[in-house]
Amino acid sequence: MAKAKQEKKPASAPVRRTRAAPAPAPVAMPAPPFAPEPTWVPGKFLSQVDLASLRHPDETEVEVAPPRAAPPQVRPTAMRLGARLGNDPLPRGRFAPRRPAVRSGAHADDIFAEVDGNLVQYRLENGTTMRRIPAFEGVPGLRSSPVLVPTGPRNFALYCVVGPDRRLWAGQFLETDSGTPVIASSNAVLIEGGFLGDPVLLPGLNGAGSVIARLAVRVTGGVVIYDVGKDGSLKPTCSGKAILPIGEVHGRIAGLSDPIANVFVPQSPIKNGFVNTGNPSYGERLLPPGPGEPNGDVCVINTIVPKTVFHLFVPSGQKTLYFRGTDSWTVEEIPFRLDGMAAEHVTPSRTVVLGRVGQRLCGFSFDVASDGKVKLNLAAPPFGQAITGDPVLFRGYAPDGDVHLAAIVYAEVNKLLYLWYDHGNDSWSLLPP
Repeated sequence: MAKAKQEKKPASAPVRRTRAAPAPAPVAMPAPPFAPEPTWVPGKFLSQVDLASLRHPDETEVEVAPPRAAPPQVRPTAMRLGARLGNDPLPRGRFAPRRPAVRSGAHADDIFAEVDGNLVQYRLENGTTMRRIPAFEGVPGLRSSPVLVPTGPRNFALYCVVGPDRRLWAGQFLETDSGTPVIASSNAVLIEGGFLGDPVLLPGLNGAGSVIARLAVRVTGGVVIYDVGKDGSLKPTCSGKAILPIGEVHGRIAGLSDPIANVFVPQSPIKNGFVNTGNPSYGERLLPPGPGEPNGDVCVINTIVPKTVFHLFVPSGQKTLYFRGTDSWTVEEIPFRLDGMAAEHVTPSRTVVLGRVGQRLCGFSFDVASDGKVKLNLAAPPFGQAITGDPVLFRGYAPDGDVHLAAIVYAEVNKLLYLWYDHGNDSWSLLPP
């Protein structure tokens, strides 16, 4: 009987020995408290509902469970702006993050937001039902975030930069008997070179009975401060040369009135321009240079305990610079960077600041004692995700009828996110109070 052939096993591959390079000694690097997140891109951090709304019709559809209806009289956490967007999920001709405008009421909030590059009007009723207001045909070619200026108990004006010539559009709104505001008239202001960036409301005393508010808007090489009349009309505050020259800018301007109109420009050092109604020229001064170079949006608010003091925040590298003073200034560093900040008082002594850290939100507060000493209550870790705009603070009516500090901010592609401030815990919540 023939023996079966035995197959030869292949010879094992020769073993090559190499000398491992010595590993470099680890170097301890101090990590920043809040690491910035990468730039947001469409499709990242999207909910399944938004992801399905952006899917091309030829693509395989994803079955998505319908979102649960909000319980009665409970404000939803997030609201959608339209069912579907075009090919460009964030169509806008500017670089600054978006901010909506909101007018809060006891039974409804009127919201002006950007959808497909147009300014449109929504109304959130009883904290549960959000609907588009078709009577407002919208403002096409939006080039800035809108700013809302109350002109009376039931009226307000809306301002934004629109069109290829970058004109300043002004719309006057009147509240009807049903409570829904409707546009009554509109006009536009043109200036050589066009307006740049977002219009900025300068809150505070205005110093003239015919002036209800002040507005500052950037132009080529400068800033124009306007007095807002009772009918929403605009007139330059400075009676001489209307433009305050500012040069290169590193972020969004900010300002306030006391009753002199003050505007703060993010330069290095920060420039403060000021003028009173009817004065023929602007005054100028520079703030202390500080330990770092300001390179982001300015946020400014004043306190009156024990006297009027300006509090100014501006990003600087991986930190935030904090200036306070009026004639002389004290400068401190906050050990994390906040962008797109907004500030609001919750008590005469406590002020809350909310901003972005990458694509998340982060807030802190500061207290001013009766002797003028300031205590910073630094932030908890960032919260939220897929934040695509800067927060706006306002007084919101809760379902129980109380008035709370609230915030609204763009999130994901076409959502508005609501937040509520908890004064007892000095924190923000995504849920109703």
